[in-house]
Amino acid sequence: MALIVGSVSGAWAADLSPIAPPPVYQGWYFTGDTGFIDSDGDLFVTGRVDDMIITGGENVSPVEIESCLSLHAAVSEVAVVGLPDERWGKVIAAFVKRRTAIEAEELDAFCRASGLANFKRPRRYIFVSEIPKSPVGKLLRRKLAAGDDETRAEMDNLDQIGDTVIDSLRDYFAEAHNRRRVERLAEEVKIREAEKPRSDSAVAGKTVVFTGTLERMTRDEAKASAERLGAKVSGSVSKKTDYVVAGPGAGSKLSEAKKFGIPVLTEDEWLKMVQ
Repeated sequence: MALIVGSVSGAWAADLSPIAPPPVYQGWYFTGDTGFIDSDGDLFVTGRVDDMIITGGENVSPVEIESCLSLHAAVSEVAVVGLPDERWGKVIAAFVKRRTAIEAEELDAFCRASGLANFKRPRRYIFVSEIPKSPVGKLLRRKLAAGDDETRAEMDNLDQIGDTVIDSLRDYFAEAHNRRRVERLAEEVKIREAEKPRSDSAVAGKTVVFTGTLERMTRDEAKASAERLGAKVSGSVSKKTDYVVAGPGAGSKLSEAKKFGIPVLTEDEWLKMVQ
């Protein structure tokens, strides 16, 4: 595999060198393309250096994998990218637009039968409705790779959701039989949209801690009610806490609230505030 270069004049070299150093070296402009010259002297461009996936110390060209998968009758379009992985650095992922029904296991078997090297086989298959392209039809691999990061960042912003839960969910839904299980469950139950928290209540955007014994509602009912009103319910008191609702038997959380000067409400005062 060779880096494709072309000769440029000194004037062009002077103009181009500040753009992306060092694209010009001793009068040659490095395009960043990869390819080969066959025995007849014909030049074939196979891809881009920055599209190369380094997984487990091996350099893998996504074009080779895409060429393999695109031969399957059920595959309409395919794009291969590397997604971050703690063990391998990058794990090979194939984004597939299906022509007909097909599952990840079948595509993996197809890759095995084709003779594709084991380290080049995709470890994840993501089925999509469209493969992103530029206005001129260029495949936008970076957009696919960024989508995984964006989804992870969105989940990471959820309360009490961290890397362990995110990784577990990712691994669970990467398995086709698990996705089918969830799909079958969705067919049997009626899924209701989550009620959007209010933004116009007196406690919207506030952090609330419930402590002690609540007499007019359970702790779960109190939490659900507060969240519907746009409040965030925390299990611990900090300087960022806005209200502490204390019932009989309140202990250390009440002491912490007094130490930080946080307003303490009785259950009745809380209910009056939110009604």
